[in-house]
Amino acid sequence: MEKIFLKEWIDERINCRDINYFDYEEFSNLETLYRTSVKRANWENRKITVVLKVLNNSIITDNDLNEFINKLKTLRMIYFHPNINRFFGIAKDSNGNYFSVLEYANKGSLRSYLKNKFNELQWNDKVRMALDISHGLMCLHSKRIVHSDLHAYNILVHNGRLAIAGFGSFEQATKAKSEFKNMVYVEPQCLRNSIYKRDMRSDVYSLGVLLWELTSGRPPFSNYSHDLAQIKNQLLNGLREDQIENYKEMPDLSSRTAKIVAEIFGSSLNKQQIIKRFKLNHGLILTRDNIRPSKQAIIAENGELKIDLYEGQPLVYTYINSEDNNDKPLDICIIFPVAEMIYNGNLLDLLDSYSNCMDVDEVLHELYGHFTARKFLVGSRLFIKDFNLAAITQIDILKFYLYYVYHLSKCSTEIQFDVLFTLNLLPKIVTSDGEELDTHEKLTRWMNNLHQKKMIDIISYDNLTTLQHNTSSISDLEDFNEKQPGIIDFKEKLNLKEWVGGAMHNNLVSWIKDFQLFQGLLVNKNYKIVNSRKIACNFIKIPEINLIDKFYLDVIKPITKLEQRLISHDIFSIKDLSSFPFIRSKSSNVKDYEGYNYILVKYKKYEILLNTDYVKPTKEFEQVIEEALNSMRPLKALQDIFNEYGHLFPQRIVLGKCLKNVVPNPSSSNAFGVATNDVNEILNLLNNLNISSLLTQKGKIIEKKDLHNWIQNTDNHLEIIEFDNNIPLYKILKVEQREKIDDILRNNSSIIMTGITDLKDLNNNNVEHYKRINLNTSLKSDDYEVFGSIISENNSKLEEFYVNFALFDFNGFYAIIKKSKETNIDVANCNVFWMIIGKPSKLSVFSPKNRRNIIVKY
Repeated sequence: MEKIFLKEWIDERINCRDINYFDYEEFSNLETLYRTSVKRANWENRKITVVLKVLNNSIITDNDLNEFINKLKTLRMIYFHPNINRFFGIAKDSNGNYFSVLEYANKGSLRSYLKNKFNELQWNDKVRMALDISHGLMCLHSKRIVHSDLHAYNILVHNGRLAIAGFGSFEQATKAKSEFKNMVYVEPQCLRNSIYKRDMRSDVYSLGVLLWELTSGRPPFSNYSHDLAQIKNQLLNGLREDQIENYKEMPDLSSRTAKIVAEIFGSSLNKQQIIKRFKLNHGLILTRDNIRPSKQAIIAENGELKIDLYEGQPLVYTYINSEDNNDKPLDICIIFPVAEMIYNGNLLDLLDSYSNCMDVDEVLHELYGHFTARKFLVGSRLFIKDFNLAAITQIDILKFYLYYVYHLSKCSTEIQFDVLFTLNLLPKIVTSDGEELDTHEKLTRWMNNLHQKKMIDIISYDNLTTLQHNTSSISDLEDFNEKQPGIIDFKEKLNLKEWVGGAMHNNLVSWIKDFQLFQGLLVNKNYKIVNSRKIACNFIKIPEINLIDKFYLDVIKPITKLEQRLISHDIFSIKDLSSFPFIRSKSSNVKDYEGYNYILVKYKKYEILLNTDYVKPTKEFEQVIEEALNSMRPLKALQDIFNEYGHLFPQRIVLGKCLKNVVPNPSSSNAFGVATNDVNEILNLLNNLNISSLLTQKGKIIEKKDLHNWIQNTDNHLEIIEFDNNIPLYKILKVEQREKIDDILRNNSSIIMTGITDLKDLNNNNVEHYKRINLNTSLKSDDYEVFGSIISENNSKLEEFYVNFALFDFNGFYAIIKKSKETNIDVANCNVFWMIIGKPSKLSVFSPKNRRNIIVKY
């Protein structure tokens, strides 16, 4: 089995982008936590504290590494689960040392936390901690991830929350299979058989030992005086830890395994099963950060259950759990109800003593809860992470996208969103169990599962009633009319349509569709400018969109017919097209244009900036360009491509409304532009110019007296009113392809093609020889020169012959060969090497073998 050093493997994986790599300079205020191998650091870019753990250059096997990297890839799907410690990636310092970058836990490991805090913990604290570990492990197992190394040092505590760690240390990949550093957590089968492969059952065994440690407060077998070898033997013989001393003081932790069903409302479930499945007859426990069912049922199961399909919109809770702290990243929660349930039943007799008790302890609260609910929403939830840190353009796109996917079955639009954007350009969308929905397919599958009721849980409790009227923690029932699990507080509650708002219409996604932003501008032979038929690019970053919100009045005097044509197509910054290749020009369009001015009244609402670092060419576009570059006639092939994909690419597009008029040009008038939001000022300027009416882009007449009404409606149905910062479309290609096109476009004399032709048909007895050389690819001109020499069969130059070239035509030329001195060499055994020198633009041929930036002067 092949073995490699860990650092070699890390270098390889970073290059393959399997592992995220971060610049070590991003981390500051480094503080050593453990010897020199573990450091705490501030991560400036993300404004968080992390742990940097040095990686030893261990020797590892391919199999171990492949298994480990697959685990890391899967962990990305549960990146934001609160009970999974995050592994961010790798950093490398200036000395070549690698560090894993891990989430920081301010209270250290569970082992150290129990050592320092166990005597302060109550049973409800221990139960919550046990649930944290269990939830984390359930999340791992739901993704078919086996941890295989659970122990008290791999459970970290941060602000009272427990998280499973041990994924980013690489210890799992580098340790020997037979080495058990924490054997007391390992199931006996592993100790008995060194090649035993741990599975989910192994993790469950380790969890049981962890729960024992959590409830006892001490490490397993810590009171045994035996060494590890003896403990191992006793474990193999059935040794287990003793029952904890205060076991009888524990609340009843036994729980019934819920029946797993494929569909919550399927015919296989009766009323009682639904009541039990959702614990509708249980009390509710309200904690600082959650709401959950009580342990015991407090309402009879024979009550009235009413179930209706939810007909309303999904509900959006903005800036959840902010606690009035707007300096930190804030999340959005969207709940997607599929059904509404109402349950009414009689309280059980066991509550008599509880309801009359003035001093209820926490054990009773755990058993029976603080209050009950009558109304429930069931469905599922999504969280949008760090929503307040996103740019307004990202937010609008995300709103449109979620609305679109949710209403996919009803939506008439044919936008293929996954073609326009990848979700990694937007704020992260995460499910309740921490799965990141980072592709269009994942989110669509999640929505489909939602509508098919494959993932249903209670997402909201309503119509709450207290069980203990004088319980001090519930002072005003109005505050508890509605509660959602996991949501402490929120800024606003909106339905999905209200939250999306104007983003449905004024956002980048709809503009891409309406204005064909991914398509270049095509200039036809009459200088009419239209969108190309084919898509040339996609976004790699969300473009910048700026609000302008100003009115302008421009008077423009075109100098040439070309300029007049460009202005009529909303291009004002280009005066000629000489810097734009592949546009077929007409000399008549560069003639002077005199006698008329363009009067433009513009309302500029937004500008969209599409710099080349925001877009990338489509794979299809790159492929056809590469094929053209490998052609013998690259100019013709490129011309055909750009006639389909477009010639221009505007890097700035202005959206708004525009009115125009074309009036005679007095010789004394000058071009000018005025930016103003004062309508009266615009009217006065139009009066001075004797303008009584203007035309919309669609040819509708707007009288001057109706200008006020037109201005009031400018926000409706925006149009493109300006293409600016235009570049040749080929400039969006990658550097290598751009440079090759630049080489082809240079109008310099170059080596067009070369060849070697045999002379077998010549008669050695002749003094002078004429050899016709035909070209495989015909030229478009005979304006070229040919140079060459006579060479032997082993390609060495023969001084005994000299050669001239003449009689050039489109399809070839003649080589005129003479002997320069007496020789015994038979010319029929020789070859003629030749090269054609000329300008590619004239000849329309340029062999790809000869494009080496060689410029020939002769």
